[in-house]
Amino acid sequence: MCNGFFYVGLVTFFEKQKKMKVFILSALALLGAGSVSAQTYQELNRFELGINGGICRTSLPKGSLYTGTSTYWQSFGGARALYTIKEYFQVGLEVNATKWETTDDHVPITGLTGKPLGTDTVTYTFARPAISFLAHANVMIPLFKNYRFNNVANIHLGISGGPVAAINDGAQSTKVYGSADQDSSLKYLDRYAFKPGSGWAFGFQMGYTHYIKEHVGLGVEYAPRYYSINTLDSELAGRNSHFRLWSHALSLSIRYRW
Repeated sequence: MCNGFFYVGLVTFFEKQKKMKVFILSALALLGAGSVSAQTYQELNRFELGINGGICRTSLPKGSLYTGTSTYWQSFGGARALYTIKEYFQVGLEVNATKWETTDDHVPITGLTGKPLGTDTVTYTFARPAISFLAHANVMIPLFKNYRFNNVANIHLGISGGPVAAINDGAQSTKVYGSADQDSSLKYLDRYAFKPGSGWAFGFQMGYTHYIKEHVGLGVEYAPRYYSINTLDSELAGRNSHFRLWSHALSLSIRYRW
């Protein structure tokens, strides 16, 4: 009889041990799955600060009397704050500044006697500088290594928009061609600066950031944006009081995240 109870007790003990083993293995499996799942995503709620600089070129402005006939590359720089709220979504703010200028064709200048006096080139300054305050919303494509544990790079594509301040002095300058002892001197417009103004911008950005260390990254970006600006220019019956243009910026950036 005792042997019977001993046998039943022994069987019960091993059954409990077996169930405990299954429970422990199941718990470890769930913890392991959770750990792998956590490693599958880049860290959320991540804050990032950066500075960027490069070159920027505009289209010929439209809507104003003076537009010029040629544009050229200008320097471009700014600062940016970004916040990752989901694995594939990021929002942020940017402040940047550049200069908007165009030139007219080189026009030959001939004196009253028909003698060539030189060529006149007019510079139109639309903003010096143009300061943009832009909100960003980016879709992210994170790139990983080590079984998607370390986020080493991000590709982003997004939209941006916000207010713009076109700072300017509204000054005009002229240049004199010829001299009294050579020919009748002629005075031509050399530079025309628009009055200060403000407006809005809307555009896109696309780029790539590679993190050379856990917290430090280097990036490149292309950003086309559309600007519409109203100025205080009341001369020429206000025909230079509004202009529109496209801007194309290429920039490099350095970022710090935590």
